[in-house]
Amino acid sequence: ARRAVRMSRPERDSIDLDSSSTGYLLGRGGATKERLANFTGCRLEIGHSKVELIGSREAIDLAQLCVRITLQQRTQKVERDLDVRYSDLEDRDDVETLDVETEAVGFLLGAKGATLRQMEEKHRVFMFFDNERVRTGRAGAPAKRLYVIGSRRDREGVLDECREA
Repeated sequence: ARRAVRMSRPERDSIDLDSSSTGYLLGRGGATKERLANFTGCRLEIGHSKVELIGSREAIDLAQLCVRITLQQRTQKVERDLDVRYSDLEDRDDVETLDVETEAVGFLLGAKGATLRQMEEKHRVFMFFDNERVRTGRAGAPAKRLYVIGSRRDREGVLDECREA
């Protein structure tokens, strides 16, 4: 006897956006939307005033975090309802950080962030810098903190590549 396999229906959630955030979240040719969808495993449907997130609860939660971070990176002004606290990120099991000396940040980012995005794709991680705070790195040089979200193996791989660069 064959048993029917029941697929659970995907869940849905949404985040309200203003029109400028909508375009930013789409990215050139849909690149940002695609990058977020590929990393989180969540489908993103971006409309005029909101982004709808469709997938498993775990994928939606991760997508919400990544969307909020992406929008926060753009504005750099504090919108308390969307703001992600960097200290909260550091407490997550799926996050690692690396303090990068400020003179090396541009090299790691590449032109318009292209190098960082290539590393994200290669290692299946989500990466961004805390642009709000300059820290003291090794040898006392000013540094920015790089955050990497992903599985332990993927984080280790990309952080090794960052250190080699």
